[in-house]
Amino acid sequence: MSSSVPGVDMAAPDVIMSLIVLLLVLLFITVTALLWYSGLFISPNIKTCKPPFQELEIAYKFVRGSPKDCSMLYAEAHSLAPDLRCIGVHYDNPKEVGDSCMRSIVGLIINDEDKPIAETLKQRMLVKGFQITKFPAVDHVVYADFPHNSFLSVLVAVNKIVPAFRLYIQEKKIQAYPLIEICDGEKIVYVAPLSKQSEFFVYEALAESEEEITSEKTVDDGEEISSKDVEELPDTISSIDSLVEGGSKVEDLPSNEEVLDSLEDKNKASNGSEASTESFEELQLDS
Repeated sequence: MSSSVPGVDMAAPDVIMSLIVLLLVLLFITVTALLWYSGLFISPNIKTCKPPFQELEIAYKFVRGSPKDCSMLYAEAHSLAPDLRCIGVHYDNPKEVGDSCMRSIVGLIINDEDKPIAETLKQRMLVKGFQITKFPAVDHVVYADFPHNSFLSVLVAVNKIVPAFRLYIQEKKIQAYPLIEICDGEKIVYVAPLSKQSEFFVYEALAESEEEITSEKTVDDGEEISSKDVEELPDTISSIDSLVEGGSKVEDLPSNEEVLDSLEDKNKASNGSEASTESFEELQLDS
């Protein structure tokens, strides 16, 4: 009996090590599967096309702060109406202004045709501090989508899709802003309008920007900026310079119409036939 005890003692560490290795392998497989399911290995598919919406009516709250602040508002909005699509509009590039100074709005789309809301719910939103506004329909947007399969999908999209989205705009030298994010529980959609950009700025974002510009333009002798100077400020305070990495100036960029015309000419040449405006729905600007 005494001779068998040492053999048992020697086998115990081997069994424990085998179990640890097995657990590590299972953990690696589980994490890899979760990341795959969350879309980590999906290549960004960014294009110029017609938008997936017409006029939008939204209930929103304005926030100047980090993505964490936005996530809290997303949770609040979703808790009010889980069936409605959430929407976020981000006016600044965090690399330009810092995470804590980003201007955003977060809320719900309340004019979905297949998901009408009761007037009592709209009133409840107003009581909770949400504001109501409308965004116009536009002809073309820069577009990307991403599957919303797990809680990690949002993190993957923010860190993978959004940088690629901004780089795409910079490389194509188009004026596309602000960045709009729409979530329906199954898919995350990112769009940036190619026209009517000023109409996507809520008054809170413009008011805060005007205050900052006013303080910066105060004359050395103590005079405040005149009302005429304020009127001459651009109606979209956050220009493409701060929204797109690389620092290209708006005046150096071609107009969106010129870019779209050029892309349409390329499409005609590659297909050997007339391309209609509808061709932008399938247009892959990378190709």
